Amino acid sequence: MVGEVEATDPELRKTHVHTVRTEE
Repeated sequence: MVGEVEATDPELRKTHVHTVRTEE
């Protein structure tokens, strides 16, 4: 779910790249 939201915002993905990995 988080991955989809991050995909919408490339900038957020970079900042939350570590968060997404931990969430996944």
